[in-house]
Parts: sequence; structure tokens; C-alpha cells
Amino acid sequence: MNDLLPDDLTSDALVELTRLAREAQRRFASGRYLEAMASLSAMDPLKSMLVDQVSSRWYGAAGNDEADDQPH
Repeated sequence: MNDLLPDDLTSDALVELTRLAREAQRRFASGRYLEAMASLSAMDPLKSMLVDQVSSRWYGAAGNDEADDQPH
């Protein structure tokens, strides 16, 4: 990563990443789950991963409910 970004930009990015992760950890520990996800979603790579994971679980759960409603 250092080859791609100047040292000061890399350092700033790591500081912000650490801040967001700590914020998310505090929010999660206090039971504020949506706010914790909001902190994590501020990190672009994690945002994509969270959206993908939550979407697949949401649609997977919705698909299971629909399957349960249909006769076997």
C-alpha cells in the first residue's frame, strides 16, 4: 500500500480506519448495532462487504419465508 499512496495519506487513512473501528466497537458493545454498522460502512471496502452480506442474508431469509408459505 505504501507504494501506491504517499506516507502521510497512508498514515491519515490508518488513523481514520482505527477511529472508525473503535467507534463501531463501542457502539456494538453498548447494543447500538445499526450505529455500529454505520461506523463500519464509512469504510468503503467494508461498506461493500456489509451491503453484500446483509443483502444476501436479507434476500436469503425472504426466499426461505416464501418457500415456507408454499405447499410441499
